[in-house]
Amino acid sequence: MQKDTLHVVIVHEFSIGDVDDPEIYAAVPLYEFERSEKGRWVMENAVMKPVWKTAPYPFLSYGIRYVVVAEFAEPEYIYWMLRWGL
Repeated sequence: MQKDTLHVVIVHEFSIGDVDDPEIYAAVPLYEFERSEKGRWVMENAVMKPVWKTAPYPFLSYGIRYVVVAEFAEPEYIYWMLRWGL
């Protein structure tokens, strides 16, 4: 029996400038993504609920980069890449 391949994909990213409480400012872009067509598809088709993480912003010495990461099974990953990933 072959094990299904899971693909970890960054499905959305945005940055927040240097603010006192960046998670408050991140709430609106996260909410807008979740309510968009792409976000709804991700929420319905990801293997587990997508998570958001902070990552260093490589081009600036200030601000925070947020990424939303989801795991997809092979068929959903192929659809993702054809529809939004390429």
